[in-house]
Amino acid sequence: MFACVVVQTSIAGTRIVGRVTVGNKNGLIVPSTTTDQVFEPSAQLGKLGSILYECKTMAPDLFLQRGEKNFGSRSSWEETELLHLRNSLPEGVLIQRVEVRTPDSQSALARPQAVFSARAPSPSLYAWGWAQERLSALGNVICCNDHVALIHTELDRETEEIVADVLGVEAFRQTIAGNALVGSYCCMSNQGALVHPKTSIEDQDELAALLQVPVVAGTVNRGSDVLGAGMVVNDWCAFCGLDTTATELQVIESIFKLQDAQPANVASDMRNALLDQLA
Repeated sequence: MFACVVVQTSIAGTRIVGRVTVGNKNGLIVPSTTTDQVFEPSAQLGKLGSILYECKTMAPDLFLQRGEKNFGSRSSWEETELLHLRNSLPEGVLIQRVEVRTPDSQSALARPQAVFSARAPSPSLYAWGWAQERLSALGNVICCNDHVALIHTELDRETEEIVADVLGVEAFRQTIAGNALVGSYCCMSNQGALVHPKTSIEDQDELAALLQVPVVAGTVNRGSDVLGAGMVVNDWCAFCGLDTTATELQVIESIFKLQDAQPANVASDMRNALLDQLA
């Protein structure tokens, strides 16, 4: 049986980690909203401290600025999401937070510049023009395998460089059936790619030549074209929504060569169990 590490985490306090992050075997890219500091309530704060702890992801900068004055020193803070991800990922897998610094009235910068540090800037830097990458739902605007990535046509140039460097891929600005959200309407592995059902044959052939893997149009969850939100796949296994039909499962198994990647009895048992449940 194949095995992989499962890491429970949140991004900016949310559970939709697949829609706001993108990664492969080489690295993981997270949005600028990923927290790296959170208030740790002390016993002296009692119920108030517990309330603040539950609200930590709503306004982390506000807590950081007021924490020293009202709730203790910086030693009352602990690193969370970024540190948790760093400690959980295997060695050799990079993690990068995307941030963009934009010029304002107090900044002499001539153009946006990507920040390659995974640590958050101090609160004072936000007043000098720090801003988030405009397209922060990275999983919706980037689709990749271990060798190539499709990115949103309006993704920032510096973010494109981060994608290429951290994930170790060649990035292409592309649309899927006229949709710029390539991560939502395409699902890709090293074996194949499933794209929006309205993608023309010509576009499928062009994508296949670009990605160097077979490409086919399809759906999940009984006709849904939002493939990125309905399934996740790697080179040996795929997980789909419960409404996915038997026909859709057969297309997914075929294009991603999933039966070839598993022992015959394991693949047969999994497939029969799914078909029995959907029948």
